[in-house]
Parts: sequence; C-alpha cells; structure tokens
Amino acid sequence: MQADVIVLGAGMVGVSIAVHLQKRGKHVVLIDRRPPGEEASYGNGGLVQREAVFPHPFPRAFSELRRIAGNRSVDVYYHPSALPGLLKPLLGYWRNSAPARYATIAQHYSTLIVTCTAEHRELAAEAGSTELLRPVGFIRAYESGQPLEGDLVKAEAAKRDFGVNFAVLDPDALEKMEPHLRPGFAGALHWLDPYAVNDPHALTMSYVALFERLGGQFVLGDAATLQRSGADWRVSANNGATVEAEDAVIALGISSDNATKRFGYAPPLFGKRG
Repeated sequence: MQADVIVLGAGMVGVSIAVHLQKRGKHVVLIDRRPPGEEASYGNGGLVQREAVFPHPFPRAFSELRRIAGNRSVDVYYHPSALPGLLKPLLGYWRNSAPARYATIAQHYSTLIVTCTAEHRELAAEAGSTELLRPVGFIRAYESGQPLEGDLVKAEAAKRDFGVNFAVLDPDALEKMEPHLRPGFAGALHWLDPYAVNDPHALTMSYVALFERLGGQFVLGDAATLQRSGADWRVSANNGATVEAEDAVIALGISSDNATKRFGYAPPLFGKRG
C-alpha cells in the first residue's frame, strides 16, 4: 500500500494530524495497534485546555524537591532503580525550568495552545460533533488561601501575556456553582476558555469518520515495525500488507521513543497522568 504520509498513533493528536494532512491534499494512512481513540484518548481528562499556556516546570525550591524526593507525594512516583537512567533528562528538565529559559519556552509553547479551541471548533463542525464541545471551562477549587493567591498571580500573568480568561470565585460563589462540594473551600479559579468534552472517545471517532470521508485510510499495525525502505518509510500492517510513504509522523505520546530511538532520536519523555 502506497501513501504520501504514514501517521503512527490514532489518538486525538494523530487523528487530528491525519485530518489536516488529508485536507492539504496528502494521501494519509493512519496506523495504530488498536482501533482509534482506545488508548489515552479514551479516558483522558476531557478538556481542551486553552488556559494551559505554561508548561509544568521542574521544581526548583529545595523544600519542594525534598518533599518530592520522599516519594510519598501525588506529584511524582518513581522507582529508585530507574533514577540512573533518568538522571540526564531530569537535569535537562531542571536546567530548562530556570526562570529565563522557562519564560522563553512558555512563549513558544503558548503558540501551540492559543488556537486549540478554534481548531477543535472548526474540526468538530466539519465532523458533525459540535455538541461534544461544551464551552463551560473548568473550576479549580482550593482548600486554603495561600495556594489560591499563588495561582492567581500566574492566572493574571496568563491573561496579561496570552489572553487567557478566568474568574475568581469566593466560597459563596463556588458553593452556588457547585452545590455538591463539601463546605470549607477557600475559593476557586474558574478558567473560562477551555472546552469540556464529556466523551473524548466519541470526539476522536468523529474526527476519524471525517478523515475517512476525506479519503484517508486507517489500518491496524505495529509502529515498532517502522523502518527505512530506500528514501521511504515502511510499516507492517496486521493484515500482512506493507504500507510505504515518503514521510512518517510519530504521534504515539509517551511511547513515541519506542519507534524513534533506533533512528537516533530519543527525546526525554515522562509519563504524566491527567
């Protein structure tokens, strides 16, 4: 089977890439080991996070590092035996979280975030699934005032620098919006821009249907079989066929390095539960 582009990974990211490439006149074959949307895109948080303009930085305060190093927090869980292999990427993560470097990274990172709601709104309209995108934002509640005040400073910076919208909820306003929460919260931040998605899998599948209507093809296959074939890329499909294309896109999330490291490209990746 010949294509212009192979896209490996049929989650939300891979499917969206495949749709856009197909719309630009490419013949795209989308490949995954399971049917589309059945990995992380099946049970994710269901948010299109327009407010997420700041990547999560590596902690730099000694007190925070000591707390996390105890391996008893919800922030990080690690196996001590894995630390030697993670030392280099962790040091790089720490280095790039220095204030000046982090500010530059956030500026570039924000360009990937700023169009996310508009892009999904357009794709959902084409796919006939607009009703799955609910423009209600999301609420983060705080048990004490100090963390709320700290995040409020960041929220004001996000609004000033990147046009992110939010509202501050006092305890009474929070109780009115979420009457089933237990009492005692100090307040909340209501991020106004994100879309809530009650069924991420259904949204992914609507994009798959759009992709196929545009002429794209999905096949079951193993990304681990990716190899060079002259000037092309080749992947084996489960039905015994071989898919070849001039270009390949890796959209395998946390498993991406399983396909790329044997070609000398192994970016540091860390699993993050949402």
